[in-house]
Amino acid sequence: MIQFFAKNELLVPAFFKSWAPDDRGHVRIMRYEHFPLLKSLPGAVCIFIDLEMLEPDELSLATRLSRALHARPETYTVFNEPRRYPGRFNLLKMLHASGINEFQARYIDKLNGDIKFPVFLRNELDHDGPISPLLHSPYELEHALTDPALRKPSLRKHLIAVEFCDCSENGVFRKYSAMKIGDKIVPRHVLFSEKWATKKPDIISKKTADEEMEFVTNFPHADQVLKVFEIAGLDYGRIDYGLHHGRIQVWEINTNPIIVPSRKRMDPQRMPAQSESAQRIAGAMVALSKRYKDRKAHPFRTKSFFMLKAVQTIKKVPHVSKRFLKSVKKRLD
Repeated sequence: MIQFFAKNELLVPAFFKSWAPDDRGHVRIMRYEHFPLLKSLPGAVCIFIDLEMLEPDELSLATRLSRALHARPETYTVFNEPRRYPGRFNLLKMLHASGINEFQARYIDKLNGDIKFPVFLRNELDHDGPISPLLHSPYELEHALTDPALRKPSLRKHLIAVEFCDCSENGVFRKYSAMKIGDKIVPRHVLFSEKWATKKPDIISKKTADEEMEFVTNFPHADQVLKVFEIAGLDYGRIDYGLHHGRIQVWEINTNPIIVPSRKRMDPQRMPAQSESAQRIAGAMVALSKRYKDRKAHPFRTKSFFMLKAVQTIKKVPHVSKRFLKSVKKRLD
């Protein structure tokens, strides 16, 4: 059994519904705040996802939950340990420092003059992509930051400026992706677009479909991708990247991605490559589930579980949250 813990519980089931309905029984998914309802948790591979979307207090509590699972190694195996995950911004820093990424990122309140233009703005806690066009000078950056929507404190503290790395070839941008599922790396897709921020392919032809199939079949970047996951401390997720002079440039790792879009949304020309990728992903998940199929359920109650629900409840009351969390953490330590 694979047990996912998430903020968004819809994406994993959507994959199995569309691509592997007969294997749906190998996975369960639970929202973090539903922990207090548990009387027992079946033995499983427990995968923490949506880590990049957790606020610091939520991440701290998820870490406590993973430690509780770790205390029963005969029953649970933990993937994506929250304590190992550096966060999106820190991962970008680490990849630049290690020489993998040629570009860097800075919190907008900590710009020190060494950032190279053009840049774009994004929220480090979501997967919505850029929230600005390319900004080509300090003046354009300063002007963009006058937008009232970007001045909200809740967003401002998570707002980062990212250097633009032009990975286009003859005016075409390629967005590569791959999934890590335990010790398996599965190539996902190549999206072709005339836009530098690529969410969906806007160039689809027999030529691009053949190139995508070649990528899925042979996956030439496996070693580079595996190294990035090792740096990130992640066992599960999807990496998105481009290529610059033959070297991968990592945009992000999404721990709860749209695994494979629905068949109904898939262009027929891309179907062979996407079917192959989906089959490999489902196979990797089933194999992982079967590896731990004989583990028994364990009565599982900890104060940390109740804390996650409490955090959700009090998030709308900021003036009590810090005092409340401080008192609970003291009891848990």
